[in-house]
Amino acid sequence: MSFYINFQLIESQEISLPMLWGEVYYNLHLLLTSNKDENNSVPFGISFPDYGKEDGFVFGNKFRIHADNMKILENVNIRDHFRKFSEYLHISSIRETPSNVNTFVSFSRKQFKTNISYLIRRCAERHNITIDEATKRYNDYHPVVNLPYILLKSGSNHNKFRLHIEKRESKKENFNGFSLYGLSENSSVPLF
Repeated sequence: MSFYINFQLIESQEISLPMLWGEVYYNLHLLLTSNKDENNSVPFGISFPDYGKEDGFVFGNKFRIHADNMKILENVNIRDHFRKFSEYLHISSIRETPSNVNTFVSFSRKQFKTNISYLIRRCAERHNITIDEATKRYNDYHPVVNLPYILLKSGSNHNKFRLHIEKRESKKENFNGFSLYGLSENSSVPLF
């Protein structure tokens, strides 16, 4: 990932940083979706340089889009796509990744089974038991999810959902494509 564009979110009194993240990331997802290949993969990886810092929002106020070559980033028309966020988003020019970077990470989506109603119905169907019996099995079920998330709106049904994102260190840079959220368990991005 030799090139990147830096995005800095600018919080204001009108919109909080977590809300701004949701709006901007939804639009990022739309941008990536319009650039997918036949395998629903994109050549762009997303990094969160301030991920996990204790002060403020867990993702901080910036992210980067990484790509292997400059042409890929030039062809997506990023500034036009994010024009409506001009008051809330500073977008850098395309920059070369520093040559001394030796830390690589993968940011991946994690999904959890936290919908109790769904789990109860599924249990009743799979074990051929009543809903009441299945409910008893889940009486003490309280899933704990400690991963940070961005609250997004589904483009298809307009429901809100949590995009949980996990960060893992990688020994080296790997590229196997990224999801339509710019995330991957198998591909890494430079961290600096």
